[in-house]
Amino acid sequence: MAGRCSGSIDTQDRAGDEWTAFTIRPNQTRRNRIMASFEELKAKYNAVIARGNELGLSVQNLHQEGDKLLLRGVVPTDYAKNEIWDEIKKIDSSLSDIIADVNVQSGIVYKVLAGDTLSKIAKRYYGDANQYNRIFEANRDQLSDPDKIRVGQELKIS
Repeated sequence: MAGRCSGSIDTQDRAGDEWTAFTIRPNQTRRNRIMASFEELKAKYNAVIARGNELGLSVQNLHQEGDKLLLRGVVPTDYAKNEIWDEIKKIDSSLSDIIADVNVQSGIVYKVLAGDTLSKIAKRYYGDANQYNRIFEANRDQLSDPDKIRVGQELKIS
């Protein structure tokens, strides 16, 4: 049974290893009566967390608060923050079971990996490879040429 009910209906649903009975009242969805577990919420929003990791999300807090998943963290750019919000809205545009508190914190450090270029890093953090110069300018103290970065080098993302 899904959606809104027009009357009072007694029903049962499986909760763990026990059957629990409850009544659905008018204008109340069955989904709202059954609280999802932390693991279920985490699985539902796994794509958000994965996308956040790709964008440099530093998770400060991830737990269940009442019937909602609380995700609190920081990202290095507005682009990353907007991408995370877009991913959340793909899953549940009403935000019915998530509280997301994602803030931008500039100055995050990125450690260069094999195969990285400033353009590739800019694409990841800003969504635009042509923004490589932002990274170059923020790291002028250690870079003399945007084409010469080293594996293991730590670059500021602003």
